[in-house]
Amino acid sequence: MVKIILKIVVSAAAILLAAGFLEEGVQIKDFITSLKVAVILGLLNTFIKPIFKLLTFPITLMTFGLSLLVINTIMVVVADFYVAGFDIANYVWAFIFSLIVSVVTYILELVFGLD
Repeated sequence: MVKIILKIVVSAAAILLAAGFLEEGVQIKDFITSLKVAVILGLLNTFIKPIFKLLTFPITLMTFGLSLLVINTIMVVVADFYVAGFDIANYVWAFIFSLIVSVVTYILELVFGLD
């Protein structure tokens, strides 16, 4: 249970960092909002993303996995829809945001031994 909470906090920190880096296209109100975004993204990635991955499996094979980046972008846009205080200007910003959050989360989880 502690590991899950730490992963959410690490993801929230990565979300806040990415939003700060992409001030033009991504706005986030505060750290509490980034925690909400982290929880929503975690739930979407647990329950909805596997369905998308299954449905797009042939496309994923043809694009050598690059379509998974589009799925990540969709998850970010859905989180934007559900969380007040989290706004993304368009799909391009959502794509860049999802890339940065993925990389920063990966690095932070390695640093804190949460992988």
